Amino acid sequence: MQQIGQGYYYTVYDLLNGRVLKRVTGHRHRLKKLLAWYGKTRSARLRIIAFYPRQILKDRRSLRLSAKTYEINPEIFGNPKFLNQLEYEQDKAITLEDYFESHTFEENKLAFNDYPNLVKILWVHGLSDTVFNFTRNTGISLQTNKLLYIDFNEFSQKKDKVRRCIETKKWRTQKSLRDMQEGELKDYIIKRIEAELTLEKLEELWPK
Repeated sequence: MQQIGQGYYYTVYDLLNGRVLKRVTGHRHRLKKLLAWYGKTRSARLRIIAFYPRQILKDRRSLRLSAKTYEINPEIFGNPKFLNQLEYEQDKAITLEDYFESHTFEENKLAFNDYPNLVKILWVHGLSDTVFNFTRNTGISLQTNKLLYIDFNEFSQKKDKVRRCIETKKWRTQKSLRDMQEGELKDYIIKRIEAELTLEKLEELWPK
């Protein structure tokens, strides 16, 4: 077993059997992440530290929700096996970001096409991706060669929040598209998202 990555919520270990293990990071690690991301000024850092106890509760809710989310369709989450309420094993995948770098435009289009479908599967169950960092939070499974959610810790159950994301085209301002090189693939992705993730489709799929 060897460490291959670390995010806000989890440290990732390769189990060397086509699966990875995700272990929850500590509070100190997460606080350092928040300070690095948002603590550009002294007053911002003080606010982050002051409100961090509230952030701990928010993180805990997100992690507990993820333990229930995978039951919707285990395959689209890499067939996770929870070892306790928070930590789990999952099929190993290559992030969409890394996949894009080593494949052709046509192959990348095909790989991305499943992303709006993954979001709509969540909508049917009253959940949604509202972060839209699909190049890092989704990837191609090394087991099935299908697109799946690598991270599923930041889904929202609030339909109004999802509606605002669609109205403001939030995906255009998120890291995946913001950092993507201008060109055919970026243009294709924006058109595909905006053709499929619409207010009309949200109303049709979200539970009444």
